[in-house]
Amino acid sequence: MKILFFIHDMSNGAGTERVLSTLSNQLVKNSHTIDILSCQNGTVSHFDLSPSINLYSLEGEKTNNTILRRFNSILKFRKICKKNKYDFIVCVDVTLALYLPFANVNSSKIIAWEHFNYFAVAGSKLQKIARSLSSRFCDALVVITKDDYKNYINNEKHIKKIKQIYNPIVINKGLNSPLREQIVLAVGRLEPQKDFHALLDVWKGITNEMSDWRLKIVGDGSERGLLESRIRDEKIKNVYLQGYSNDIKDEYQKASILVCSSLFEGFGMVLIEAQENGLPIISFDCPVGPREIIENEVNGLLVESGDKQGLASAIVELAKSPIKRDKFSANALETVKRFDVNEIAKQWEKLFLELIDSK
Repeated sequence: MKILFFIHDMSNGAGTERVLSTLSNQLVKNSHTIDILSCQNGTVSHFDLSPSINLYSLEGEKTNNTILRRFNSILKFRKICKKNKYDFIVCVDVTLALYLPFANVNSSKIIAWEHFNYFAVAGSKLQKIARSLSSRFCDALVVITKDDYKNYINNEKHIKKIKQIYNPIVINKGLNSPLREQIVLAVGRLEPQKDFHALLDVWKGITNEMSDWRLKIVGDGSERGLLESRIRDEKIKNVYLQGYSNDIKDEYQKASILVCSSLFEGFGMVLIEAQENGLPIISFDCPVGPREIIENEVNGLLVESGDKQGLASAIVELAKSPIKRDKFSANALETVKRFDVNEIAKQWEKLFLELIDSK
């Protein structure tokens, strides 16, 4: 099959681009033809891609005028699609489906791939319109979690076809953390969604009990200055802002616990990447994702969303129990297998065949 993935910018180094590179590489191995088209930049991928994958760009960064940029983008989109005659076009964000009514792609089956929690951007008028149109007019909508599947079914009345497919990872056996470094790890963009301020509140309250442990926060973003100021002004001990890491696996393998303090998630790729490395996880049970990844008291601990005292108690409990950490680690290495890219690619291929049969 010939498949085009349409994304904002493949040169970004975020989770969506990592997921797309993982799935695309596997689909190429499975003998599909894969192209990736970015709205801007994107002619070089941040993540490794098979040399068989072609990268295109609408070069939106070259035009400042919004109306002219959209017009030029649609013309380029139509030209690329006419030349390559794709079986499927997958919009790696439901808002990108808004391009398609103008792009003359009637010969292709259209899939919108939702990467956000349904309610996370409920205030965005564009996102609401895109969701409604994607549900009504795209041949299929793919959501990441079972919770979001229910959210769409309950809130969008005119869905043509909807499938829940988890994001994939490549599982590398034998690379799990030894769980002996006294490091609590948090990973994510330094943005309000991740609520690292709540994590600092928690850590500040348990530093006396955790005097031999360090908290490492890996990531960068707009709140870095605020977090640095808090750590300095409030003299919060043993906290390190590591910035963005090009070797996140090394960070996982040096840690003994991963903690997630997010207000909400679209899925939680950090959580399954941590599980792949055998890390026990403590997370707020925020919408959506953590409860579908973490089995409480099996491979980690779930804490009621926003319960900082509960999060503090869970961190101290797991830090003081190497036996429980080892148990959670062993279970994580088993439960994470359901996210293996080989299995996830099969689910996408099944969807492709279902859509072909529906012609």
